[in-house]
Amino acid sequence: MAIAHIPGVTGSAGSPDDARLVKFALWWEPFGGGDEYIFPEFGVDPVAYYRRLLNLLQSARAPRLERGDRQRLVALCAHKLRTLSCTRAPQGDHTETGTGQGQNP
Repeated sequence: MAIAHIPGVTGSAGSPDDARLVKFALWWEPFGGGDEYIFPEFGVDPVAYYRRLLNLLQSARAPRLERGDRQRLVALCAHKLRTLSCTRAPQGDHTETGTGQGQNP
């Protein structure tokens, strides 16, 4: 999904990638965040995306946003990081030798 012009992002003190992060969040925030589209769009998992977005929103390089938009996106990031961090599966292959899982008898 390509992110087109979205009202509310009036300029950017950062990179075009920074603006893409914010535009994506503004687009999907009313629908719960669009987590299933984060990896195809940005190549990172949702936890990494929301961490990066939150850091951006709290930095001097953040695109200029309406105060309410910024507050909603910060709240979205905080909520997602709480819930996704609690449910996130450990990294790696769970069928390693010696675990008894994924092996033929």
